[in-house]
Amino acid sequence: YFITFLAYILVYLLHSQVIAPLEMLYDNVLTGFASLFFLPHAVRVLSVWMLGPKALIGLLPAHLVVAVVRALTTDRELFDAAIILAPLVASLSAVVAFELFRLANLNLYIQDLKQALHWRTMMLVGAVASVFNSIGLTLVYQGYIDQASMYNLMTKYLVGDILGLFLGLLILMFFFRWLKLTDRAFD
Repeated sequence: YFITFLAYILVYLLHSQVIAPLEMLYDNVLTGFASLFFLPHAVRVLSVWMLGPKALIGLLPAHLVVAVVRALTTDRELFDAAIILAPLVASLSAVVAFELFRLANLNLYIQDLKQALHWRTMMLVGAVASVFNSIGLTLVYQGYIDQASMYNLMTKYLVGDILGLFLGLLILMFFFRWLKLTDRAFD
């Protein structure tokens, strides 16, 4: 669970220090709430795939740390309800998606450590998780932005989670291929 916690924090730092500043050049109105390439969604989906609902033990504290740090480094109120609700919604989104598939007799959780990662399956579950995340977070933040921006925010959450998951899976694919190539080089 500590690895999940640490992975989320590190990927969020990468996002906040590299991706978000680039996005701020394009659209600084909603970037404070949502990102077009939210890589931490990949951590959420993959953690729940590997650990099941127990991934919340690492994800929820990581989300809370990020929310508190964001509140402290911006002019947001630390004791605002969104500080608790947003991490809860975000942490639960992937669990809810996997559980819905399980209830439909499609257990998509990892069965053993040698099981291959099916990219299309992860994208499907991640997209469903993103729907829950985007609706939930838009409701949480509805008091912070004007009504006209609500649809844009929900769309940005949805697209950001899916593109972030895709980019995260793509990075992992190249990383594992690189590992395989370097392993062959030492044989």
